Amino acid sequence: MRLHWRLMATYVVMGIVVLACVQIYLSDALEDFLVDHLSEQLTRETRIAHELWREEGGSLDVSSVDALVDRIGLGLGLRATVIDGKGVVLGDSEVAVQDLSGLENHADRPEVVEAKANGLGQSLRYSATLDRHMLYVARAAREIGDGRAVVRLAMPLNEVEQIEGHIHSALWVASLIGIAMTLVLVYAASRFASRPIEQLTASARAMATADGPVEVGMEEMPVATARELRELSRVMKEMRAKIQQRVGQLSTEKARLEAILNSVSEGILVTDLAGQTVLANKALLYMFSVEDWKGGRNPSEIVRNDKVHAAIASTLDSGEPMTLEINISGAPERDLDVQVAPIAREGTRQGTVTVFHDITRLHKLERMRSDFVANVSHELRTPLTAIKGCAETLADGAIQDQEAAGRFVGVIGNHADRLSNLLSDLLDLSRLESDSLTLHEAPISLTHLARAATDAVGHLAADKGITIDAAV
Repeated sequence: MRLHWRLMATYVVMGIVVLACVQIYLSDALEDFLVDHLSEQLTRETRIAHELWREEGGSLDVSSVDALVDRIGLGLGLRATVIDGKGVVLGDSEVAVQDLSGLENHADRPEVVEAKANGLGQSLRYSATLDRHMLYVARAAREIGDGRAVVRLAMPLNEVEQIEGHIHSALWVASLIGIAMTLVLVYAASRFASRPIEQLTASARAMATADGPVEVGMEEMPVATARELRELSRVMKEMRAKIQQRVGQLSTEKARLEAILNSVSEGILVTDLAGQTVLANKALLYMFSVEDWKGGRNPSEIVRNDKVHAAIASTLDSGEPMTLEINISGAPERDLDVQVAPIAREGTRQGTVTVFHDITRLHKLERMRSDFVANVSHELRTPLTAIKGCAETLADGAIQDQEAAGRFVGVIGNHADRLSNLLSDLLDLSRLESDSLTLHEAPISLTHLARAATDAVGHLAADKGITIDAAV
């Protein structure tokens, strides 16, 4: 429901409640006023009835008293009653003289008791004789008989009820007119009061969505607008300027962060406390061949590896970092070192950040180094074996044979040169890895290379009866 209608409904309900309270108050006050007015009237008329009875002799004879009260009742339009000191009814304008003996004793009537005690009594109660509510006023006749007789006048309250009904009808008409006028005034007032608030609401909505009119200026608001609303408009202007400044700073920081993350060669995956993806940089998407990505997705849609998912879930539960290595099959095949760490703020876990290091080249270098060491070991074993074999042969007596000794010494020298060349090659490989080796192209004799290879293993072949021919 719009604010305008809410204000109007509130005002109308308040008006109806106020009118209802006024109606209830006026009803009670009116009844009290009418009863008091009638009571005063009956008090004056009981004095007249008392004086009339006294002037006619103050007789206590039933027939004369009944005739008197009939004239009083007829003249005043009221019910008149005379009661003696014992409570016996001597005359009643509403009861025939022959029926007076059948009336109850009135000594205990509240107005009679009060009149005997104070000279004047009043009561508002139900009359069983007339079957209606009556207002009674009684006056003690001190100058008549033993001074204990009472003159009582009674008026039915139906007249009061009729008067109240007329007045209530007038009040209801006035109330309906007042409600109609209130509706008109409330509509205008609520409209006047809600329009600036609606303008400020539209301005705040525009600030939140960055769409539409940006703000409601103070000059655009009515002069009669409440000072608080005009002050609110001014504060909203200042708040918008600060928000724009802050948004600009956040946009700049976000762009800087995205640039940094996208320039990092390591893959980065950030998840929230629920385990949903919040951020993934380009390196990660490239590693797992993901083209389209949106935040809020499950990490399994990017990283298809159960070990990584288990590590993220474990870190979310325990808050402890984890490290593992995984292999990604496909083209190309990759080896990744994965580090999962919790994100905490003020001691409360907010999510996880997972960093993927590509260690494929490192593993390849380790395998190359292992193969190189094996090859070098093999290459070193061959000349060393040849040198050892020639030295043992010479030690066994071949040194006495000048021709054979010269040939074995030559083999030893050749293999020593080969060892020197191997060491030189190792140094060249070291300089090659450090980019400090310069290669020079030059022609080489294949015959020389072939003879050098056959000389290296010639004595081993001769021991086994094998002949190697390196002729070109």
